[in-house]
Amino acid sequence: MINSSKILGPIFNKTSGKIAQEIENIDDKFLDEIIANQRAHKKGIYKTTPWNATPRELDKIGTQLAYKDMLDRKIRELRKYPTEIKKLKINGQEKDFIIYKGSKTEGANKGYWAQLKDSGKLYLIKYGKEEQIRSEQLAGELYELGGIPSSKQTIISYTDNTTVKNIWDSPKEIYGTASEWIPVNYLPDLEEASILREGFGMDCWLANWDALKQGNTVMSGGECVRLDTGGSLCYRARGGRKGFVFGENVNELTTFFENYSLSKPYLKDMTREELIASLKRVSDIPNSKIIETIENAASKKTRNRFWNSTTGQYEYSRRVHYTAGINNPNYLIETLIARKEYINKFRVLCQCCPQKQGESIQEYIKRIDSHTAKKEYQIPFDKIMMSPKMDYVEKGMTMAERLSPSQKRIYEESYKAYITSGKNHITHPGTNDILTTDSMLHSASITSIDSILNNGITSGDLRGIIGSGTGEPTQTPLCADFWEIQQNYSIKDYFLREHYNSGEANFLPKKVGVRVSHPNSMIVVVNKKYIAPTIMKNSFMVSSNSSPLYKDHNMGGHKEYITHRAVPYGVPANAIDRIIINSKSCSPDFIASIKRKIAYRNLDIKLYDLEGNRI
Repeated sequence: MINSSKILGPIFNKTSGKIAQEIENIDDKFLDEIIANQRAHKKGIYKTTPWNATPRELDKIGTQLAYKDMLDRKIRELRKYPTEIKKLKINGQEKDFIIYKGSKTEGANKGYWAQLKDSGKLYLIKYGKEEQIRSEQLAGELYELGGIPSSKQTIISYTDNTTVKNIWDSPKEIYGTASEWIPVNYLPDLEEASILREGFGMDCWLANWDALKQGNTVMSGGECVRLDTGGSLCYRARGGRKGFVFGENVNELTTFFENYSLSKPYLKDMTREELIASLKRVSDIPNSKIIETIENAASKKTRNRFWNSTTGQYEYSRRVHYTAGINNPNYLIETLIARKEYINKFRVLCQCCPQKQGESIQEYIKRIDSHTAKKEYQIPFDKIMMSPKMDYVEKGMTMAERLSPSQKRIYEESYKAYITSGKNHITHPGTNDILTTDSMLHSASITSIDSILNNGITSGDLRGIIGSGTGEPTQTPLCADFWEIQQNYSIKDYFLREHYNSGEANFLPKKVGVRVSHPNSMIVVVNKKYIAPTIMKNSFMVSSNSSPLYKDHNMGGHKEYITHRAVPYGVPANAIDRIIINSKSCSPDFIASIKRKIAYRNLDIKLYDLEGNRI
């Protein structure tokens, strides 16, 4: 590749004051020798700087002058590959591209160079999973917010009809990124380490683990361009997800200095001033810009024309549809803002704490990071599997990498209230056979009695991680499910009803003649008055979809289940005032054992049968 600064020698020689020869006629080897000589003897542009320009500004000028020559050279190199015309959708329009078959570059995703037929623009096109393709484009735009150049990527796609095997199949849309060709002067080496380090803070913020891998960052026009950002945000370079390690704490500040890190050779000589300057790039990004960039990447807006009868004119409204690619915008927005705040706290500490004599930059960063407050949760979200019934959940995905920080806080608040209030001794005076609007019902197998008396009614998604749980993953992850009473009933009348609200019949016992559906189920009744206010505040009616837990498709529900209330984490056993059982399916000895267990735990819980009789 041509080093852009090398182009400048014969062009801007202040002693001659004129262009020596046309760029395309310069022999590269000869030019290399001239520039090397000029550098060694401090002649030409290395002696005096025209227009008081910096070397990086000169590189930019030289690259702009050589742009057409370098592009033509790249296209000439590609002509050795066979070509075909392929229609691709770019910016919403289908265009003809000249595909250079077999010109695949290094990297995890298949791709090729392609030229837009009508304009002649050259693109590097890479294909992959839509989620990572859109994530890579977003990462490039976020880099630009911090003033770090990245390749300009556009989402492209085409319809693959070969996937249609029968009349029930639909064609598959294949997605990719089209990065417009940029003149690559050369790959940066340790001589350019100071330029590479300008983006250190942004690399950490976006968790771009492969930022300084050779070929991912290039020198172009005096700038260090992040060419491949596929290993940023939630994804590894080869397509796998990073999991819970991409979170609110910016571990990359220290891990980029570990022995396995590709960044370490370029960072080891970084100065404290360079460190602070790179971190400031992140701190200076307005939160509004982060939100706007992510929302634009995650949604497509359509204009709908409608007639306004009041004004007597046609008007337009905007509708927002989230794409299948960036399906966790709230998680990304909140996590990146939290990571920005972490970096800002770290930067402030750096400004206050000087480097000790003889302390390496790696040791200094490690010391500062040890004093930076970390976000920690009592609930091990990284060990609790996300319910596979949720949209966009991949196998093995934990809640740590799906829940936004605000969603985690809801669960964490409820968990703390559960632990605190669960230690109280609560009596339930006046408990009788009447179910009121303060009552909530939970159905469980009679074999779960020990677990419920020990741990209360907790989410089935815990699956043994915290407590024993009471079931399998549901559409209300990490929540315990209850059915609300909407008017006063006697126990007998409630279970003799002819018409149940939608969903209740699937979960609650029901008397049908002499037979009882779900005969081995027990009904656990909790009283809202004795549940901690924080727990009730964070609970929600499933049919309303109003809880913040619904964001990013992390919660499902049924609109028709109007009495279904979900309680994050669950409620402690002392909120239980009654347990209703089918006495005909339980022996007297078993009932006696339940009473002993209740008394042993000092709980005020009464037993009733489905007829409303006190047992």
